[in-house]
Amino acid sequence: MSHEIRTPITSIMGYLTLLQENSLNIEKRKKYTTRAYANTQKMITALNSFLTLLRAEKGKLTINKKTILPFNQFMKEIISNYLPDFEIKKIHFYYKTNAKDSLNINYDLESLKIILNNLISNAIKYSNSNKNIYLNIYFSIEGIEIIIRDEGFGIPEEDKEMIFTRFYQTKQNSTTGGFGIGLALLAELVNKLNGLYV
Repeated sequence: MSHEIRTPITSIMGYLTLLQENSLNIEKRKKYTTRAYANTQKMITALNSFLTLLRAEKGKLTINKKTILPFNQFMKEIISNYLPDFEIKKIHFYYKTNAKDSLNINYDLESLKIILNNLISNAIKYSNSNKNIYLNIYFSIEGIEIIIRDEGFGIPEEDKEMIFTRFYQTKQNSTTGGFGIGLALLAELVNKLNGLYV
């Protein structure tokens, strides 16, 4: 947990130091501000995930109140938070959906946001530079189907059964940070929403 908080704080401090330079042009000032903001969002997301997991352990994880919102607007806000990460790592992000602009969804959007944030941030974290990430979201009579694919490091076969276990991290990816709750929390939320994950 300390690593997950310390890393973005160190990055934020670095960008704030750069912003103090008088010679910065407007373009660089905007870029550094955007990246500092993105790291602040990462820190908040990490803390929220940790607190949500604590509620789950105490049996207090409940479905949040449903909210009606235009789905494409909801997705635009989520994806925009990761634009600095895509730029820094030179990752090409491709998003596809069959949702029309007129589609409003009545759903537990807070849980859906946590699920999507974990999927996207994991794909970024475990991808090298100049790689691709593909996110597809389809609506059908049965519900919502979310498919994410990256060109990252991959997961060893012997670790695949354990990736949804709390605090578990593969030895191969232990150097990338995190504290092993993202996919465990995702599994908890999908179960609460009567969904399936593979």
